[in-house]
Amino acid sequence: MKALVASIFGIFLSTTVYGFMPIRTTVNTNLALGGYDPVVYYAEEKARRGSSTYSFMYDGVEWRFENKTNKNLFMKHPDMFIPAFGGYCAYGIAEGVVVGDEDPREFVIHDGKLYFFHNAEMLNTWKKNPEAFIKKAEAEWKRLVKSGEISLPKDAGKSEPS
Repeated sequence: MKALVASIFGIFLSTTVYGFMPIRTTVNTNLALGGYDPVVYYAEEKARRGSSTYSFMYDGVEWRFENKTNKNLFMKHPDMFIPAFGGYCAYGIAEGVVVGDEDPREFVIHDGKLYFFHNAEMLNTWKKNPEAFIKKAEAEWKRLVKSGEISLPKDAGKSEPS
């Protein structure tokens, strides 16, 4: 666990022009990552569902965790675990498209950041030149958020006390 914490302290996830990160949530809910535990991705490089028993509202979004330890770690350092581009498909964002229905099992951790993809094909294409895709996606992300094509959660800025 110490190695996990040490490795993620270098992560820097910028917020948007609005000051909050738009997070991809399950359709008609405010559930992040389809209920998968964001800490497990970093700790084990696996995708595992969290439990509603260990949930936490952060920035208007419900995050679920496998156990209390993961929940507490997220509560102390949420920005370390929030995925790049809010969990939207990194390949789609690079192409200027909000794909939707990202698969929480199609992911990669690159330079300490967690990226999600709609499917394995998009992930494999992205892996061929991640730096170029990241550069394109960062520019497109700003445009998509500013234009309103990607919006903030309805309760952005509201969180449970940590």
